Amino acid sequence: RHGKGAGIGERAAPRYFEALHQARTIAAHDVTRDERTRELVDGYLTPLGITSMLDAPFFVQGRLTGVLCHEHVGPRRVFQPWEQLVAGTLADLVGTATIAAENAAQARELGALKEGFERLVAARTEELRRSRESLARLFDAAPVAMVATRLGDQRVLMINQRAATMFEVPLADAPGQLAPDFWVRAEDRLHLVKQTKDA
Repeated sequence: RHGKGAGIGERAAPRYFEALHQARTIAAHDVTRDERTRELVDGYLTPLGITSMLDAPFFVQGRLTGVLCHEHVGPRRVFQPWEQLVAGTLADLVGTATIAAENAAQARELGALKEGFERLVAARTEELRRSRESLARLFDAAPVAMVATRLGDQRVLMINQRAATMFEVPLADAPGQLAPDFWVRAEDRLHLVKQTKDA
């Protein structure tokens, strides 16, 4: 059975937290006399009737994440070495389970991000496909010869049937060819490109 109680901050119990960082377990047979637990007596241990405690910290990626607490009520209790070993082992198990849970949460988050990215890519790809189809229809319907080229490598991207007929090149063979090859004087194309850029 789990119940949420008051938290204990590091500022309120610096010796206790220092001990958690230094030892695998804190076996306080008498919490009122043990230097590591004395800070907890008035505000926490005595009101609950806790006389002895066996605490084992667990860490995630080197960070103190929690403490597995075994609190004894009644006459003082001496925790045996095997009990301290079991407490430390259980704390290690809790730490491992915490890491596994965090990894699973991160995997779910990455999976959601991946799905969202894939949906976005699919949507953008579909938009691009429709844009290309629209551009192709525009080229086909144009009453004049049309050629689309890249400025960077001067390659032909697409031409319409009127341009293919005019340049006497099969429509399917034009993409990928060098645009200057379609000009009688290559410098005329350079002049047109410059005018286009300056416009």
